[in-house]
Amino acid sequence: MSSMNVRESSGSEHLINSLANHVTEFRYDPEEHITFAAWYKRFEGLFEKDAARLPDDAKVRMLLHEEDADVRIRLLSRMEENEDITLSQLTELCEKLTNLKHDTTLIA
Repeated sequence: MSSMNVRESSGSEHLINSLANHVTEFRYDPEEHITFAAWYKRFEGLFEKDAARLPDDAKVRMLLHEEDADVRIRLLSRMEENEDITLSQLTELCEKLTNLKHDTTLIA
């Protein structure tokens, strides 16, 4: 790996870590109106502006925490299937998957 790529990689990692410190963990609670849409709206500027130079897969990793690894895998798979998918489309899909996952947990 060239020194330029190492600097870019470490710069991206630093940016991801810095931005991740500003994003609170998403916890679904429909009774308190805490939905993925409401949570994402709170941090939308961070994802759209501050993280603009990051690749979408890095943004997806920032969106989800370890307990949502299954949703993360599905989003990353969608990105591999469709290279033209936008962050907006991924966010919409993430909202659907996250809400479905949590709704299913409530029913079980």
